Amino acid sequence: MVFLKLCHELLDRFILTILYILVLEEFLISLIIPTKNRPNDLNLAIKSLLQQSQMPDEIIVVDQSDNNKSKILFLNSFNSFSNIKIIYIHDKKIDGLVQAKKVGVRHATKDIICFIEDDIFLEDDYIEQLKNGFKLHPHMVGCCGIVTNGPNKNFIYHFIFNLFHIGIFNDKRISIFSKSRSNISDYLIQSDKLSGGISAWKKKVFHSIKFDTKNKFHMLEDIDFSFRVFKHFDDSLYINTKMRLAHFSSPINRNDLFDRYKNKTIEYFLFYKKNKLSILDFLNFSWLLFGMLLDSVFKCFIDKSFDPFYGYLKGFADGIKRKIAI
Repeated sequence: MVFLKLCHELLDRFILTILYILVLEEFLISLIIPTKNRPNDLNLAIKSLLQQSQMPDEIIVVDQSDNNKSKILFLNSFNSFSNIKIIYIHDKKIDGLVQAKKVGVRHATKDIICFIEDDIFLEDDYIEQLKNGFKLHPHMVGCCGIVTNGPNKNFIYHFIFNLFHIGIFNDKRISIFSKSRSNISDYLIQSDKLSGGISAWKKKVFHSIKFDTKNKFHMLEDIDFSFRVFKHFDDSLYINTKMRLAHFSSPINRNDLFDRYKNKTIEYFLFYKKNKLSILDFLNFSWLLFGMLLDSVFKCFIDKSFDPFYGYLKGFADGIKRKIAI
């Protein structure tokens, strides 16, 4: 039995090596960075890019800033990279993150389109691991990486989160991100929801699935987009646990507590209205809303402010009235 198991392992490695050498494509990468008024944060992301073991083939910055600080910083950092195509789009009229991503995709010319946020720091082999994932798993059409410095969530948090996020709202990312900081054996983990700010997609995805700029998603834009891709491309999205980065969440362009709870509640209403299929989805959504209510009340005690609760109530009232824009 031991001999047979060893033979199977050797055969699997042999087949994988042959595929790697003879069959697998060499993907070219378009990297898109949306940014707005964050030159100091962007500088950190630039430093991590310059340290990559493999560089992207094309970098597209979509800048909505009020000034040229980010533009000067970025172009000065990459002026000696003649082998990388640089596209810098500076347009204050671009309306929000989703619109910025859409503009970036419109200019991308390579096989894989990768998004990163402007306040992250990539580990040295991030781009290399991204390429390897698509090479070794040609059926994959999209993936996202792992945030290594997120807040440590205890068992109670995970239990409560998973208790209320069920059905179409189920989200594996919280548990996977936590496990990945210690030890996780799986390289690629299938998920119907990816983190948009650290995601990568085959270009063909955008021929079939478009960003929703009409319904003004922001906090849930990645959930909305990846969920639609997952349904269209037959379960071909994964979390790549070898694509690792740190996220230093910038205080710039962040909503206050009232707006955060209001917008998140509205966007969950929109997500439900776009994807509901049965009475079970309604029950799961009602259960999620109850969980979000409890969360807003708990947050009031933690922050000694009624803003989370008032934001939830406002979002609930607006969410009921909000119609899906087609």
